[in-house]
Amino acid sequence: MKGRTVYHEWLRDGALVTRKKVNVSSDNWRTASRQLFAYSVKANWTVRLVDETGQLLNEIPFNVIYE
Repeated sequence: MKGRTVYHEWLRDGALVTRKKVNVSSDNWRTASRQLFAYSVKANWTVRLVDETGQLLNEIPFNVIYE
């Protein structure tokens, strides 16, 4: 993966909210990104890791709920 670019895509209820570029600097790499949520927004979220071609590498769905 060294020298490649990947993206963290944050989707709320299936709609793309933001896309964050990550440059991979070594073959043994880790990365993180974050998204702030409004207190009143209850939604289904998905974070996807995609490469330069749009190929899906990983995907994590989760729900934001406030009680």
